[in-house]
Amino acid sequence: MSLSDRIKQALGDAVLEIDQPLANRLYVYVPAEKIVAAARGLYDVLGGRFAILTGLESRNDFELLYHFCFDAEGSVVTLKTRVPLAFPEIDSISGVLSGALWIEREVHDLLGVAFRGHPDMRRLLLSDDWPEGVHPLRRKYKL
Repeated sequence: MSLSDRIKQALGDAVLEIDQPLANRLYVYVPAEKIVAAARGLYDVLGGRFAILTGLESRNDFELLYHFCFDAEGSVVTLKTRVPLAFPEIDSISGVLSGALWIEREVHDLLGVAFRGHPDMRRLLLSDDWPEGVHPLRRKYKL
């Protein structure tokens, strides 16, 4: 069974779409409210290794990309989800994957995305005197 088929089976209705531009690269689109279940499925069920989370601001929302490595197969699977600019909040996956603790704090610092249920949302990269509500990777940020 292909990795794509195993993902569909393990994640069920959390999968909106799968894009596979290369044999070893898959993008799995999931709704924001299913991100914890999807991460758990890739990690617990399929044995993926959480590598990193990246975030970016588009014109209409924030896109969050959770990258998982499947080392034995030489594949990378990215869970892609979106949260609105006006209310950038999503459940933390740190309860499932403790490796997400620091990167969620980093994304919060730089983009302002809040991670519900995260045990420690203190600043990680920005100084203590950095202005509240100012996030340096947002499009409207000016030096």
